[in-house]
Amino acid sequence: MQYEVVGVQFKQVGKKYFFDPNGFELKKGDYVLVETVRGMEFGTVVIAPKLVGEEDVFLPLKPVMRIATEEDIEKHRQNKADEAYAIEACEQLIVKNKLDMQLLGCEYTFDRTKLIFYFTAEGRVDFRQLVKDIKNNALFLAKTQKKISAAELDGSDVEIQHLREERERIDKEIQKIEQE
Repeated sequence: MQYEVVGVQFKQVGKKYFFDPNGFELKKGDYVLVETVRGMEFGTVVIAPKLVGEEDVFLPLKPVMRIATEEDIEKHRQNKADEAYAIEACEQLIVKNKLDMQLLGCEYTFDRTKLIFYFTAEGRVDFRQLVKDIKNNALFLAKTQKKISAAELDGSDVEIQHLREERERIDKEIQKIEQE
């Protein structure tokens, strides 16, 4: 069976994901909003609509929700700008908590329901206090230049992803593919 898909990328350098074009006339370079496991995300069409076989997609195929509006594009730009403030504040909190970790970056989900920090470390890092500080630190909230309520930063919404674990997961997937 063949499926019409569009390739969407969320970062300039990153994986491409297939979505159902959902009747939209899309071309390479268009900005779109799509639903992902992390919520609504802003992405760029990097592969124009095309047909692919069932073996090339993960079903059910999620649809493109809409073509990004000017307001969506501005919101995405503001999220990116605010990430710089979040990184600066988080780095200060890492020093304060004497954590042996290297902050690599962060990103807001499009709807700002999650702020995700990426880091690497040689060993395990107990970052429970860091998460509490991020949720409760007035300096952090001020540096985001937004009035973020504490509810938006409750424990379920602050994710910290350890890149070593992600690398191990990817390595396992590669080994599995190589064995097939």
